[in-house]
Amino acid sequence: MTRTSAAICVLAVLLISTMTSGCLGLAVQREIMESWRDEPIVIEKEETTGWDHTFESTGLEAADPYEEEELIQFDESVTQLVINFRAQFPWSSQIEEFFGNETNEFRYVEVRLWEPGVKEAGGDPFWEV
Repeated sequence: MTRTSAAICVLAVLLISTMTSGCLGLAVQREIMESWRDEPIVIEKEETTGWDHTFESTGLEAADPYEEEELIQFDESVTQLVINFRAQFPWSSQIEEFFGNETNEFRYVEVRLWEPGVKEAGGDPFWEV
């Protein structure tokens, strides 16, 4: 019995010394420290920037171009940027049912997203539609 219990003790000491030394020991220690941490606090912040503009045109002539610029500040906590862009033209779906796709021939929408300082330097936009 004593020989068996001594062998088990030696085996346990060898196992513990192997698991707590070197790289394996760092992994175990990291997991122990992670278990002591509080749950992370996630702050969801949505900032919506929107524009609304209606073009008035009675014929096929081009309407005056409309430009809108908005400076959006980012810091290191931003992990995701979602751009939802919608251009809606009055009566578009009803007119297309009767006349086909000809109503879209004279429509053009352009959207650009610039990195900081690139637009002033004459560079290309980061994102463009």
